[in-house]
Amino acid sequence: MRGAGARVSVSAIVHATESEERVLGALAEMLGVDAGAAGRLATRGHFGNRIVTVSATVTGAGAAAALRAVRGALAWPSREAAVADVRRRIRGGSLHVRLDKQGIVRGRAELGGMPGGGGDVVVQVGVRAVRGDDAAEAIAGALLQ
Repeated sequence: MRGAGARVSVSAIVHATESEERVLGALAEMLGVDAGAAGRLATRGHFGNRIVTVSATVTGAGAAAALRAVRGALAWPSREAAVADVRRRIRGGSLHVRLDKQGIVRGRAELGGMPGGGGDVVVQVGVRAVRGDDAAEAIAGALLQ
């Protein structure tokens, strides 16, 4: 599976203290998200603060860019280590990785949701294998290209 055969779903929560345009611009730059086509769901937090969830599905060249960003965040010493890590992270045929949103805004793909990895301010990226018998092998192969 090449980047063109991949489908990447991206979603991010944008809080009232953040610039939605800046976050969308960073998602476009690093993960190939078409800011104009991104879905938006606006709501209010417990204290009335505005919260917007933006989401998009990226295919083709955009998916290839997203795969490069995910690969950069996941440092693997070998293909075997990559497949093992992907197997650990795969759910329902999709790889789910949480990237630090602030890192993406700064131009760096970094894992989030772990100690030292950005807490709850993250972007979620799910990579689905479009074809292939073994989703983990296909996804790891796409990430390693």
